[in-house]
Amino acid sequence: MRTSLTFKYGENNDALGILYTASFKEGYASRIYLSDNFNATGEQVVQTKAATIIPASYNSGLIIGRTFATDNNGLAKAKPAGYRIAQFNNVAIPNDSPWVLLTSDTPTFQSFTDLPHISHIDNPYDPTFDLAFGMPKQLYYTAIELGALVNYTNANLFNTYWSTYITETTSKEAMQIELPVILTPVDIAVLDFRRPIYVDGILFRLIEIRGYSPSQTQPCTVLLRRILNLTQPATGDVAVLTFYDSNDRVLGETKPQMQLPTQFIP
Repeated sequence: MRTSLTFKYGENNDALGILYTASFKEGYASRIYLSDNFNATGEQVVQTKAATIIPASYNSGLIIGRTFATDNNGLAKAKPAGYRIAQFNNVAIPNDSPWVLLTSDTPTFQSFTDLPHISHIDNPYDPTFDLAFGMPKQLYYTAIELGALVNYTNANLFNTYWSTYITETTSKEAMQIELPVILTPVDIAVLDFRRPIYVDGILFRLIEIRGYSPSQTQPCTVLLRRILNLTQPATGDVAVLTFYDSNDRVLGETKPQMQLPTQFIP
C-alpha cells in the first residue's frame, strides 16, 4: 500500500492560503512525501500549531508578507495575524529601486532601497533559506533581476532537517528491530542516543527504550533502526517557471510557478 508523510503548517484562514489549497489540494508551504515502504499505513501528518506568512506583491510591486482575509464580496480586509512562524530580514530591492514612505504626521517623503521583510522565505529577491517544509507550487509575486526571474531555493525545512531521517525510515533497505535487553542504572546513566550500536555487524541507532525500571531484573525492550549511508541532499537555487508543470521536479519537489496574484487586490 502506498503511504504518505505530510509536513505542514497550521491554518489561519488567510485569503492566499485558502486560494492555494483550492488550487493544489494541499496546504501552502507543505511537503508530501510518498513512500512504498513504510512501517505504518495511510497518511502520517506532522503539523505545527502556528501558521506561516505568505509573501505577495500587488500594486506597489513590493514583496511583503500578507495575512489578510476577504469579506463576503471577495474584497480584502484586515484580520488578526494569530500565531505565526516566520523570519525577519532587511532585504535589498533589486536594481536599487526605491520605495517611498509618506508619514502621516509630517508631509515628508522618506526614500528607501531596502525593505523590512517578514515571511517564511529569508529574501524573495535572493533566497537562501526557507522556513517552508517544501517549495510552494505557486509564488504570489514576480521577482525580476536583470530581466530574468529570480531563482527560488529548495533549502527548506524538509530537505535540511528531515530528508535523511525520512529516507532512512522508508528506504527499501530500512530495517527496524526490537530486542530484549537487561539494562542497569549505570547503563542508563551513560546512555547516549547519538551513539550508534552494532548488532551482528550492522550499524543501528537507538530509537526507544520501553519497559525499563531501575528495580526490575527482567529485560526491557529496545527499538533500533538501521543506519544507512546517506548524504545530505544538495540544495540551492531552483529555476522558477511562469506556468505550473507537475512533471518539472527537483529532489522530489515541483518547481514553483511565479506570477503576480490577480485576486484580492488590497
